[in-house]
Amino acid sequence: MRWGYCFHLVLLEVINMTSIPNRLSLEFGSQAVRKQLIALYADSETMFTGTNEHGETVYLSIAASGIVLKTEQENGWVRVNYYDADGAATGEGFDGKWRDTHG
Repeated sequence: MRWGYCFHLVLLEVINMTSIPNRLSLEFGSQAVRKQLIALYADSETMFTGTNEHGETVYLSIAASGIVLKTEQENGWVRVNYYDADGAATGEGFDGKWRDTHG
């Protein structure tokens, strides 16, 4: 399944200027780290935003029930990855396009 691959997020910070430590951002591919992020930031009222290792913009929403990661892919599509309360990957989908790739 494609949604099991790792992410390495860099420069991840929330709109209200609270930031996730680089160590946790860089180790996002680890289920244990995702679980730790949920424990630390489940009560955050805003999403975190940053850039992944491919230079793509990412949006991270963290709640007690899990994590939703949206990625504005280079090909113009928005990929959405879902993680449960234990940080385990539970699915992947797409949420339309973020840019027109024609023209």
